[in-house]
Amino acid sequence: MDSTYVRHSRYDLMTGVTRAESYFSFNSEDVQYGIEADRRSKILRTYVKNTYSYHLNEILATIVNEYTDWERPVQHPINIRDETMEALSDAQIVAPIAQTANIHSADHRNSFLYVFEYQSKFGDYPQRQGCIHGEDLPYVFGAPLVGGFNHFTRNYTKAEIALSEAVMLYWTNFIRTG
Repeated sequence: MDSTYVRHSRYDLMTGVTRAESYFSFNSEDVQYGIEADRRSKILRTYVKNTYSYHLNEILATIVNEYTDWERPVQHPINIRDETMEALSDAQIVAPIAQTANIHSADHRNSFLYVFEYQSKFGDYPQRQGCIHGEDLPYVFGAPLVGGFNHFTRNYTKAEIALSEAVMLYWTNFIRTG
């Protein structure tokens, strides 16, 4: 057994995700205007080709089918972008994190998974996307409590200050007691 795994299996694990983990896989034009179905196919085909060895067409078709809103008669580029972002987020971040937590907890250790969905009111990203990868960090490190720092925004609401206090309390309690 890998010595790194043995060392880590002695500890409880906390890991988490945001709503739009793969936001940075898209350029500013994609974010602003969305993408067409052919661009979605190219993005997902590249992901499948780089990840899998067999049944590539079947895997691609399954992903497109699973992450397409078939209730909409016409697919708008913004919706196609959102669906593609969700597919990449799930495949590249959410599934590996869930698998890591499952493997860790199978060794009779406590594994905790959080989903951080709050998006800062005066943050740097479009509100439509929801919480972007890394947007939980200012709340974990207390940026709202000190009016922001470094590249974290400087205009936090009273509710965001309270959220940061709660997140910091949850994390420190986890560190202290598991």
